[in-house]
Amino acid sequence: MTNNTNLSRRRMLASAALLAVAPWQAVRADQPIRLVVPFSAGGGTDVMGRLLAQGLGKELGTMVIVDNLTGATGTIGAAQVARAAPDGRTLLLGPSATMAIAPALFKGLRYDTAKDFIALAHIAHGGNVVAANPSYPANTVPEMVALAKRTGEPVVYASWGIGSAGHLGWRAFAR
Repeated sequence: MTNNTNLSRRRMLASAALLAVAPWQAVRADQPIRLVVPFSAGGGTDVMGRLLAQGLGKELGTMVIVDNLTGATGTIGAAQVARAAPDGRTLLLGPSATMAIAPALFKGLRYDTAKDFIALAHIAHGGNVVAANPSYPANTVPEMVALAKRTGEPVVYASWGIGSAGHLGWRAFAR
């Protein structure tokens, strides 16, 4: 196990503990908490959500159900949480794509991050990786740029969605 993995686990457990303080004392153990993860099951945000749900449920003595509400760069799930009763029973695992990038890019969102949400904990941060097939003739990013300039061939990339940090990072890089 790497130090990054241990750090991430410690951060998740610390976040679960942070969420378990005063505002949650009124939560009844016989009523589950719904944690909306606005991305599909199996991805990084989902894994974080499931770890958080497990720790939070144990800390609060109640069930925390992960509900994957996908679509539109996470804005569908966020909008549903914004409309939920403000009783502490519906939470959003809101990554930067949903809470910062989407409001800056899209008009007519059905939520306002400043008015409809309050941040309870920062649980993780991530980065991007540039990877290529081993047979690709460039071994570094500067070599890739030089190759693209020399050949005129476009560099094709993949990201995890329009408006995502990966997408915007590559768009900025392309400029």
